[in-house]
Amino acid sequence: MLAADGRAGAVVVRTLPADQVLGIGRPSLGQRAPVPAPGPTGGALEVECGNTVYPPSYDGARAWGGYPNGLIPPSAMCPLGVAGHALRCDAAAAYRAMSTAFAGAFGTPICITDSYRTYASQVRLYGQKPALAAVPGTSNHGWGLAVDLCGGIEQFGTPQYSWMKANSARFGFLHPDWAEPGRGREEPWHWEFAGT
Repeated sequence: MLAADGRAGAVVVRTLPADQVLGIGRPSLGQRAPVPAPGPTGGALEVECGNTVYPPSYDGARAWGGYPNGLIPPSAMCPLGVAGHALRCDAAAAYRAMSTAFAGAFGTPICITDSYRTYASQVRLYGQKPALAAVPGTSNHGWGLAVDLCGGIEQFGTPQYSWMKANSARFGFLHPDWAEPGRGREEPWHWEFAGT
C-alpha cells in the first residue's frame, strides 16, 4: 500500500504494510479517527468523489483527466463565470445553472470566494489555517468539486443559506454532514458537487 502526506509542502510517498491503520491529525482539532488500510483490489483502489464512492472497476481518474489532486491544468477545468474561478466541467455547468436559479430568487448570482485549489494553494492555506483546511492533496477543492460561498450563504439560518439547503441538490451540490451545525467543524460556506 502507498501513503502520501502533503503537509510539509512536498508529497512523500512510502510503502506501508497492508494491515497498518492510517490516521491524519490536525493540530488544532486533535487526532482523527483511524482509517483502515484498503484491502487488496487487484491493484485498483476505490475512487471517492464527493460523498460517492465508486468501486475499483470504475475509471474515476478519467473524470479528472488522470491528474492528481491540485495538479489539474486550467485547460482541463471549466470557468464559473466569475473571474478566476473554475471547477471540473460537469460541476461548473451545474454551478452556473444553480447560480442562475439563485439570481432568480435573490436578484444576484451566487457569491463565491473559492473553487478549484492548486496543490500549492492547498499547502499555503493549510499552513495558515490548519483547523479549517484539508491536508494538502486531500481537498475536494483540489478535484475541482468544492466551492466556498458568500453573500449570505456563509451564515447558517439566512434566507440565502436556506435556499441553498432547499435547492442545491437539484443541481448536484450538497452541504456535507461534517460542515453542518453541531458537527464540530461548522462551515456553512462549503458546498460540494456530488453529481446529478
